Order: sequence, then structure tokens, then C-alpha cells
Amino acid sequence: MKKLLITGGCGFVGRELVHIAQDQYEIHVVDNLLSGEHRLHKMNAKKFKLHNIDLRDKDKTESLIVTVCPDIIIHLAAIHFIPKCENEPDLACTTNILATINILRCLRTETKFIFTSSAAVYSPSDKELVEDSGLIFPLDVYGYTKLHGEHYVSLYSNQYQLDTCIVRLFNVIGPGETNPHILPEIFSQLKKGGKELSLGNIESKRDFIDVRDVATGFLKLCAKNFDELPESKIINLGSGKTYSMRELLDFVREISGIEFEIKKDLSKFRKVDNPVILASISKLEEFLRWKPSFHIKDTLKITWDDDEILSSLEY
Repeated sequence: MKKLLITGGCGFVGRELVHIAQDQYEIHVVDNLLSGEHRLHKMNAKKFKLHNIDLRDKDKTESLIVTVCPDIIIHLAAIHFIPKCENEPDLACTTNILATINILRCLRTETKFIFTSSAAVYSPSDKELVEDSGLIFPLDVYGYTKLHGEHYVSLYSNQYQLDTCIVRLFNVIGPGETNPHILPEIFSQLKKGGKELSLGNIESKRDFIDVRDVATGFLKLCAKNFDELPESKIINLGSGKTYSMRELLDFVREISGIEFEIKKDLSKFRKVDNPVILASISKLEEFLRWKPSFHIKDTLKITWDDDEILSSLEY
């Protein structure tokens, strides 16, 4: 059985990926458990080996990869909450960039490496975001850390003939997501009896994709030959559809049966914000012969029913 190493494997996406991959691979999870420890109780510990290390430590990272000798690495570990990246850019850079370099430095040419990037690297646009369009201009620290990560992946891949692929994730939602993200925050407030939601911009449109589709997409990528991708080896992982937060809130009213008011809170508006973020998924469909299948209302319903929502205010 091939070995699959997942960094950030106790995170939101990581946990779902471990769940669907655990019978197909020998799973090794790397996680420092600073934000993922509360998810461990819902994971089958017999199905994976947990390595609690800090990937910013070069020697420990090298020792781990040499010891495990994985066939595939999916690098999910990152600080992705944008306000935290803005407030602690040094931490965001070491976690999102240095840790990536530490992994790249000790990769074998036989190891497949999938780097998780983000739609945050793209320039603002009201059109579909296409991987090789050249429309790249991040608006925040998080986006810049992911773009630098992409550059290092491409550099090491070209210099050392590494087998790599870059996945640009769009807005991932679904069961298992916890605060401080917007949907868990809204659901937590409503489940605690709140009737007025204090929110920032609810008109911007985002490409929301279910975490279960994201995990499936990663798993399908593991089985593919990356040489069949165009030279950049970059692929979007989104739904190809957009919804505004106002539209999502209308769905939430329908699903929850709760009436609530929306109060505009200027302090929650971002200094810079893309009005529309929409993935082109043509390359995804062509390369994987697959596309995301969960409808946004189904995702919201299962997330609303998730028993982790009420406890998520603690995280």
C-alpha cells in the first residue's frame, strides 16, 4: 500500500481527506495540533499515524520525510485566516512559506508533491479566474504567502525535476468548519438564540465548494500523472459557481426556519476585497474527468446539522 503524508491532516480539509483516503493508502498525518486537536476525537486513530511536529523546523521536517519515505505528500498545513495573516505577517510567512521550503528541500524525485495554494493569488476580476491567464496580484498577506509558496514549488520542481502540482483552492465550506470563519460564526450565533447578525460586506460573490468535494478532488489528483498538466502544473479547485453572502443567508433562513436581522458592521469590512471570485474549472474537469457535485444548499444543510457548530466558538 502506498504511503500518503498529509500536512495539516487534523485541519478542516485534512480531516475529510484522511477519512476518504484511509482505506486506499497508509496515511501519515503531520499536525502541530494548535488548531486541529479538537477534531481528533472524530478521526479513527487506528487508520493513520500522527506526527506532531512543527514544519518550520528544518531538521525535524527532514527527519520525518526521510523516515516515512512517502509516495505522495499533500501539503495543506498553513495559516489561512486572513485577519491573522494581516496581524501576524511574520508568523504567516514562516508557516506558509518556510515550512513549504523545508519540505521541498528533502523531497525525492519519486515523491509526488501537491501544494495547496489559494484563489487569493489572483488579481481582482469579474470574469472566471483561469490558471494560466497571468492575472496574478494578491490583495493581502495570505495571498502573497501562497504566491511565494507557488514560486518555490516551481523553482524546486524545475531545478531538481520534482513531481509537483499546485492546487488553488477557492472558498471551502461544509461540516467540520469552525470559528473564526464566517459561516460557523453565523450558525453558532443563531443556534445560541441570536436574532441579529453583525456582518461586514455581504454583497461580494464567492466560489464556495464543499469540503467533501475538495477531499475527493485531492484524492483523484493523487492517482494522476502530473506530466499531463500544462507546463505550470496549476489547477483550480472550485465549484465554478458564485453566491453572495446575502444569497447564502437567504438559504440559511430557509434551512434553519429562523428569522433574523442583518446589521452592517463597518469594522468587519476588509480594507481590500474582491467583488467577485469565480473559478474556471475547465482544466479540472478535463484533467480529472470529474467535477464537484454537492449543491450549496445541501452543504449548508449538513453544516447546520453538524454538532461541532455549537462548540466552535471556543476555537
